[in-house]
Amino acid sequence: MLNYRIAQFGTLFSDGSDWGTDMTRTERRKYRERMFRETVFARFTRIGADIGYLLRHIRDLPQTADFFLRAPFLSHTGLPALEEVRRRPDGIAGVIDDVTPMAIAGGYAVGFFPRWILGKATWWSPQARMVRKPAATKAVPAAGFVFELDQNFEQVAAACAAATTRDGEGFGLSPAALQVFANLFDQGFAHCFAVRDQAGDLIAGGFGMASGRVFVTESLFEKRPGAIAFALASLDAQLAQWDFQLHDLRSSRAAEFGFRAMQREAFLLLNIACQNGGRPGRWCKASLRPVTRAA
Repeated sequence: MLNYRIAQFGTLFSDGSDWGTDMTRTERRKYRERMFRETVFARFTRIGADIGYLLRHIRDLPQTADFFLRAPFLSHTGLPALEEVRRRPDGIAGVIDDVTPMAIAGGYAVGFFPRWILGKATWWSPQARMVRKPAATKAVPAAGFVFELDQNFEQVAAACAAATTRDGEGFGLSPAALQVFANLFDQGFAHCFAVRDQAGDLIAGGFGMASGRVFVTESLFEKRPGAIAFALASLDAQLAQWDFQLHDLRSSRAAEFGFRAMQREAFLLLNIACQNGGRPGRWCKASLRPVTRAA
């Protein structure tokens, strides 16, 4: 049943994706190449961030190295089984051979998420996830920070990539990784959120994946103190309105924002239970209620 829904869902957005611009597909591809392009310095910094993450988890390094040495000889048919995941280093679940939107969405539907380690796409399922239940919060009816959804994905994703590398937030986001999420955005699976100031400048935001009634925030950035907390609260208010039951955040600041650890088995069960419903497709600006906050 789940596989059928995922397969049918993608056909709603495959050729008729509304990007909200007059760009052709070729223009959009070139624009993304330009937005996601890395300088040589940025690339080495990202690789350094990947290595730094591995060193901070040095206890798992022998198992991680062994996994990647054997990876070319492993069978990669379908998604990894939970029994296999338990035998591997904390987090790594398996190798991703298919990065098409349908395949990646299928991984999220069973509770995995992708990570690119030194350029290699892998499935991840850590022992604990940082989650909270989306709750509607009363917006302050005053001008100031302005919240938006699914606008200017490329700008938001590029800002997240720069912040992830700069702040050492786990593994860096490579151009290839950003393109995978951009494809998911075109298909209505991935979404971005952002906060702008009164001048229209982008000051905070992030992007993630909606899978049923679960939203997984993959990356964040913040240029002004307090802006990202407002962004997450505004996002949760909208998710609660749409009956989302779980918000999973991948950030070292998750506890600061009220997210709490949930063990892997509990998360996987709840994730599966929440795959019905959700908010398919693009989260259009017209569908949102106004959300502002005093500066």
